[in-house]
Amino acid sequence: MDIQRELLGELNSICEEHDLKYVLGPSGTKLLYVTGNLPDNLSSMDVYMAADDFLKFEKIVRTMDDRFVEYFLNNMDQRNFLHRYGNSKTTYINLRHLRKYNKNGIFINIGIISKPQNSRFKKHISGFLEGFWAAKNKCSNSGRVGIKHFFGSFCGCIAKIFGENTIANFIYNYRKNNFWVKSWDDISKYKYVLVNGKKVHVDIFKDLEENRLGNLKIITPKDKSRYLTDIYGENFENTEMKPPVKGEWIIEDTEIPYSDVIEALESEGYMQEYYENLDSQLRILAGGGKYRKVINKSWNIYLMARQWYDLKGIYGQKKEYFEKLLSNKDYLLLYNELEPFLDFNKKWSDRKVPYISIEKIDGVEKIIDNIEFRNEINKIEENRF
Repeated sequence: MDIQRELLGELNSICEEHDLKYVLGPSGTKLLYVTGNLPDNLSSMDVYMAADDFLKFEKIVRTMDDRFVEYFLNNMDQRNFLHRYGNSKTTYINLRHLRKYNKNGIFINIGIISKPQNSRFKKHISGFLEGFWAAKNKCSNSGRVGIKHFFGSFCGCIAKIFGENTIANFIYNYRKNNFWVKSWDDISKYKYVLVNGKKVHVDIFKDLEENRLGNLKIITPKDKSRYLTDIYGENFENTEMKPPVKGEWIIEDTEIPYSDVIEALESEGYMQEYYENLDSQLRILAGGGKYRKVINKSWNIYLMARQWYDLKGIYGQKKEYFEKLLSNKDYLLLYNELEPFLDFNKKWSDRKVPYISIEKIDGVEKIIDNIEFRNEINKIEENRF
């Protein structure tokens, strides 16, 4: 997608300017190697960095407008160690992971190159810490009983005693120090490193090259063939190319920020009702496979919120003009101008979702409920039908 390509270009520019290193992930490199291009319909894009380079990159992005980096230390609700660089002026929602992320813009993934790990003890410690955190995050779920819930409550109490931030930093630093490559220069200390869980020989990272796709510059290992062979095997060129595409669980919008949609949904406590309804439907999904109803309902809620927000913007720009038409009793022209607002209530009140009334926009109710204008509306609509 164009947004992801734009983010990839920005990441490359930041890394060039600040002497940070990265490589394109295996799936993107394979597409580039086989087709010479990166399709616009990809559902995900990955790059890989060393741990210290990522943390430097994250600090730089904090100073940028309309961009975000989301990872474990600034979103402790997620149960894994995903790193995402995204555009906060867009919307990307995975309905199955609705509450796991605080930032819901279109993004690219940033993976951390891992060092070889032969210690089972360290793996067990890491697994225990991640399990502890996952249980802690689940402890607030009401209405659940059983051993898992009591263990989650216990973990939640421990986190409160020692402080969630303290424990989160300990877990993240344990993983960083014991599993991730600290700096790009440290790669040469090992015989191989892990990219996406696969062993890659370290000499592949000694020579990197710049690939140009129009104005876009992307860094990959110079020996792409060997890089891909380590990841996918010797016959990687003969395997079928299946670029990941957007799934039916995904709500995506390149033109409006997710935060604006939330602003609309939060009107009059609507967001809480939305979450409760979605949660209950997801529980039905787990037992009965009625996922299409969940998707359709969530998609309608999203479209409604977006339309409401757009109309709010239009009204803000034309408020004085609308009030002038009302004052001059130019009801026919006012009706034509306000027809999208009137249609909004008719459209969404018929859907089987709770809807945000258009009257929630400050000032609209005063005009629509004007008695003379309301009578004129009735006459106009009677004549039309």
